[in-house]
Amino acid sequence: SLEGLARASLVEQSRWRTWRMHGLVRAYAAYVSAADPAHGEEAEAARGRLLAFYCDHVEAADRRLRWLPGEPEPQRFATRAEALEWLDTERSGLVDAAQWATVERHAAGVVRLASHLGSYLTWRRYFDDWAAVSSAALEAARSMGDRSAEATAWNDLGLALWETGRVEDAIDAQTRARDLQFAAGNRLGEAEACTNLGTALRTAGRLDESIDAQMRARVLYQGLGESRGA
Repeated sequence: SLEGLARASLVEQSRWRTWRMHGLVRAYAAYVSAADPAHGEEAEAARGRLLAFYCDHVEAADRRLRWLPGEPEPQRFATRAEALEWLDTERSGLVDAAQWATVERHAAGVVRLASHLGSYLTWRRYFDDWAAVSSAALEAARSMGDRSAEATAWNDLGLALWETGRVEDAIDAQTRARDLQFAAGNRLGEAEACTNLGTALRTAGRLDESIDAQMRARVLYQGLGESRGA
């Protein structure tokens, strides 16, 4: 109906105004910080608000991208296409926001942001962006002393590096992820890291080491009753 089309148009206009507003907030924070260091607190507060907005929306978009029929319906994005449209529009801002990991007050937000961006960046094959975001999350996790988040960041970074052909760097990242998960007693995380490490080692032609890593992953999965890795 005409009424339905008009309502949809108003919703679309409102959504784009919201996205544009947060783009302006991002630009304003950068301007204030650069123009007058004395206003740094104001700029960081603006960044904090924007980062919180991004985290909420990226998490919602990620839920929509991962959603399967029969599961509870995500609320914020009505369709997968809508979630992808928002992520595509905000991608550069999201990657930039991850670089705020150097500011202690933003570290937790950066880790949260990175944890929900991987599936989108993989879907769109933005592997360099994924590596940049994962590196930022790694820095943030270290600054907080969060070993679990650090292990996750190493794992994500290893996957991104493998996708970009930096195989030896990927092996180093996955080895670090495996060791951290082992030290934490997280057997599922260790199994996943061993699986990814085995893949990277195979790509590098280090077949015996790859087999050892995959066998370790199999033992761990079996011990957890996980048939997917057995």
